[in-house]
Amino acid sequence: LFCQEHDLYFNVEELVRDHFSVYEKELPDVPALPGAQEVVRRCHQLGYKIAAVSGSTLHQVGIILEGLSVRGLFTEIISCDLDLAGKPAPDGYLEAAGRLDVPIVNCLVFEDSSSGIVAGKRAGAYVVGVQGNGKQDISLADCQVQSLKEIPDRLLVSFSLSR
Repeated sequence: LFCQEHDLYFNVEELVRDHFSVYEKELPDVPALPGAQEVVRRCHQLGYKIAAVSGSTLHQVGIILEGLSVRGLFTEIISCDLDLAGKPAPDGYLEAAGRLDVPIVNCLVFEDSSSGIVAGKRAGAYVVGVQGNGKQDISLADCQVQSLKEIPDRLLVSFSLSR
């Protein structure tokens, strides 16, 4: 109503495209969570099949993973480009487990958002909540850490052996 009264009209698709363009230019400069590269590399070394489940687009996730030099270690990327319910729904994690051909109960999820933790738990995965710099409530996670650098190697090894 305000827009009509003031003769303001917006092309929503154009606004979204412009927003994504600006956002994607900034992504390479966004710092990684401390320990992210190391955890991904260690999981790969242990023989894990690795997936990313994100509310971002496939292109945006690709930018981030390429910037971390770990894109090639990911078997699957589940993004908002798929027609799945977003977090806190479990759909993304269930899709990832299915594509990886791994029972969800054998999946280890690292999450830094409360909605992602709920999604992982609803899916039936073991969830590690990472506080990082955020103020998200990670109390529902099976295990809570301040940083990915705190992930105990014994946790990664024990999940590797249980698969």
